Amino acid sequence: MVEAPEGPPSGKACPICHTPVEAWARICPRCEHEWPVTPEEVEDHALQDFQGTLRTLTPRFWVTPLLMGLNILVFGVMVVAGVHFLSPTSESLVRWGADFGPLTSNGQWWRLVSATFLHVGIIHLAFNMYVLWDIGGLVERLVGNAAFLALYLLAGVFGSLASLIWNPLVVSAGASGAVFGLFGVLLAFLLRHRHSIPADVLGKLRKSALAFLGYNLLFSLRPGVDMAAHLGGLLGGFACAWFAVQALTPAGAAKRPGAILRVGLVAVAVILAVIALLPPSGSLKVGGVQSRSLKTELARFEHMEGRTVDAFNTGFQQYRDGTLADAKFAELLEQKVLPEWRESRQRLAGLRNLSPRETERVAELDRYLEVREREWTLFIESIRQQDGQKANLALEAHGQAERMAQALVKAWTAE
Repeated sequence: MVEAPEGPPSGKACPICHTPVEAWARICPRCEHEWPVTPEEVEDHALQDFQGTLRTLTPRFWVTPLLMGLNILVFGVMVVAGVHFLSPTSESLVRWGADFGPLTSNGQWWRLVSATFLHVGIIHLAFNMYVLWDIGGLVERLVGNAAFLALYLLAGVFGSLASLIWNPLVVSAGASGAVFGLFGVLLAFLLRHRHSIPADVLGKLRKSALAFLGYNLLFSLRPGVDMAAHLGGLLGGFACAWFAVQALTPAGAAKRPGAILRVGLVAVAVILAVIALLPPSGSLKVGGVQSRSLKTELARFEHMEGRTVDAFNTGFQQYRDGTLADAKFAELLEQKVLPEWRESRQRLAGLRNLSPRETERVAELDRYLEVREREWTLFIESIRQQDGQKANLALEAHGQAERMAQALVKAWTAE
């Protein structure tokens, strides 16, 4: 018996007649033997068909890079304007449109949207943009460009609203709520139209989505992470997508505009209804009377005071231990403590139309602000002038300020 020559290195041989054929061949040209299709090849074909369907129904995904560009642009403009690129202050975030209860719920409802395009430092921005890019292209092609944009914005607003309701005195910013909303959209699609996706692809998508959500929801339990915004965005995106997503067919694609329009109108109506039912944020009362402007300034002052006093105490301890140079301590007070303190004092002094009791309380607070400001000014002068007498006066003012702070807290808490 004469043996057939071996097949080419990149090919194979027919198991019946041993004729050499190319690796991709399905039928032997000599005996017409047909090779069976392997499970791996079936999986590859299913994935290719699925990707082809996505490209056919949504040829380009342009909303995802557009949203990323807007987030990066806003951050860049903030940094150029003087906002710290690693750890921006709460005051600077509020000035740029962060979600803050005393302002948002007192008429500045646009902050529910603007907050989703602000980020608390470049690391926060980088993480959110990475996740947005990772999931955005897929979800955008699953639901279509217009529906993707609408669902992203609605999820972001629901996230901001949840944060406002859960903790109105927290300054909230970031695209996290909207990004979590995209995973809610993906989960809704996987549940509503799982037959539109190959089983193996469906399994991988479900596992990756649940793994991401599980990890990030656990991560959200860490202090300082706005879990309410994450959950609000996730549930808002899921609920809206449940009624908006369509099957991956030409007929389903034709229904997309009408479906997202109906869902958008209902979602906006729900948001407006929640806004109408919310009382103005902040429960601070002065003499049993609430003033909207005073309440806002008191809430802002509370956050500012915590930051500045903590910065002073930390710097003062290092100054006394010798780990912080005299000039650096004076610079800390001049650049990070006094400016915000004086700005807050000016805002309180500019309040108008207060009741007599509110005016009295503002005057008490102003006296405390004045003593603190004198304390820090004396510390700066004692360091610059090497004046021991002023250092002693600064320490006396420090003790007086601490006693005044305790008395104010006790008096206002009693009311």
